[in-house]
Formats: sequence, C-alpha cells, structure tokens
Amino acid sequence: MESAQQEAILKGWEAMAPGFGCSDLPARLDPLARCKIYTSLAFERLQRKEDDLNELFERSAQNWQQTLYLMLLRTVGDLQNREAFMALGERVTLQSLMRERHSLVGVEALLFGGAGLLEGCRDDAYIRQLREEFEHLRHKYCIEPLDPGIWRINRLRPANHPRLRLAQIAALVMQPDFSIEKILECRTREAVEHLFAVEAQQYWSSYYNPSGAIDHTAKRLGHEKAHSLGINLVAVLQYFYGHRMGREELTRRAIELWEALPAEQNRYTRLWERITPMNAFESQALLQLAREYCERTRCRQCPLAKHRLYELKREMERTNRSR
Repeated sequence: MESAQQEAILKGWEAMAPGFGCSDLPARLDPLARCKIYTSLAFERLQRKEDDLNELFERSAQNWQQTLYLMLLRTVGDLQNREAFMALGERVTLQSLMRERHSLVGVEALLFGGAGLLEGCRDDAYIRQLREEFEHLRHKYCIEPLDPGIWRINRLRPANHPRLRLAQIAALVMQPDFSIEKILECRTREAVEHLFAVEAQQYWSSYYNPSGAIDHTAKRLGHEKAHSLGINLVAVLQYFYGHRMGREELTRRAIELWEALPAEQNRYTRLWERITPMNAFESQALLQLAREYCERTRCRQCPLAKHRLYELKREMERTNRSR
C-alpha cells in the first residue's frame, strides 16, 4: 500500500470524531491477532496503573499497608470524589485506624470526622457519640477535618454516597483479613468476593445520610464492586509488588486474576461492535484502546490501526499479483 493511501485511511479514521471510527475492527480480527493485540494493550494498562501505584507508594513513605489503604480509598468511591477520598487517607492514616481497631466507634469517628461528614448531621445518640469520640481522637492524632464542601454528592447513585462508602470502609478495616498479605494471596474470583464481603454496621441499615434522608439501599459491598476492587486494587497491587520485590509468580498471578474476573460493563466496553469481552483481561485491553488511543485520536500509534493497515497492504499485494 502506498504511503499516500495509508495517510488517507488514517485521516479518515481521525476525522470520525470522537475517534471511534473503527469500532468494528476488533470483531474482524482473527482470534490469534486479537489475542496478541489484547495482550499488548492489557500490559500497557498494567504499566500505567503500576506508574500510578508507584506514586501512591512514594506518598505513603514506601509503607505497603498505607499504600493498600490509599488504593482502597482511591478505588472504592466514584471518580468525582476520588481526590476527596485520597485527601482523607492522608489525614486519617491506616496507622491511626489500626490503633483504634478495637472499637468500631473509634474507626467510624476517625473516618467520618476526618472527612468533615459529621457536619450537618441530624442530632441522635450515635452521631453525638461519634462527634465526642472524634473530638478526642482529632487531638490524639493531630487531624484537621476536611472541608465538607469538598465532597460532590449531587446526582450520585445512592450506593456511591461517600457516607455509605466510609461505613463500608470502616467495616473492611475492622476485618482481620484486611492486610497486604491477604491481598497478595488472592488467586480466584471467589477469593476476591470473600475478601470484600463486608457490610456497613446495623446503624447504617436504615439510612446512610444522617441529615435525615431515609434509604434502604443494600449496605453490603456487592459482587460488582468487589470485582472492580479485584481488577483495580488486588491484581494491580500484586503486579506492582511482584515487580518491586522480584517475585515473578505475583506478576503472573495478577494476569491470571484478571482472566478469572468478569469483564467490566461500561460505556467503553460497549463501544465495540459485535464483540463482547470474555473476562477482565479483555475488557481492560478494550478500555486501554478506547481511553488511550481512540479518545485521544492516536490512530497513528494504535496497534489495532497498525494491524488493519498491514492487512490492507497484504490484500492489495495479493490483488496486484493476481492481475
């Protein structure tokens, strides 16, 4: 294929805003080529996540337990509150929570008080208890609460409300299985589901918004959220730890865990025509393709586009030889 023809095809793809002009291409690949491209994209995604995790590791003074905690806060909430959760994790550290682990009241007081989310609550006996406990603990650990205005709660799904997520985090921190060692041991979908099978305490079973709104949303971390944590926390931490500590079996385990977990269902995985990812490994590959190439109109660097141009070149060569 002449370079001018390649350039015309690339410009055509680039012109198809917002950059998804080749949404049918993955389905048109033969299985071997698709597997090769998926593998390349999945490892690219792991590398990007590893870079993000390395930043968290340094922010945690290379403390593995604090890194795990920050990853949990980063992953468990919604995107628009990610920075608020991260700010909370640096003010209310895992070390302080572990010191109060003997008391759920102490753990919830630290999390809700540090988040500034005891402000504006209705006045009942339990909220008063949390406020009193936090007043003691904030001086003990030198904690300055976050400004409540940092939290974005408009148009949030009830299951993603920060107060509910904090109650679930408190329940998770109270579990003896919440440790870097248990994360590294995870090998299967069932192990991930067991690790994150926690439920906010009974107080939150009637409502999670103490300003007065009553709600009966399930207070348990569901399987879908557990799978998301398995994909974005457990597997990524295993991969990073394996590289950092020279333990190749953990990097392999991370890939195997992605292959064992269900594929994500979101707007990015639904972009592609006539193809459904079989597992999280494939959906992460398609997510990498959509986010890093299609959305950024990087057709010239895209492995899928390169493969398609190569196929077109071979087809033209066969056609010319047959004339």
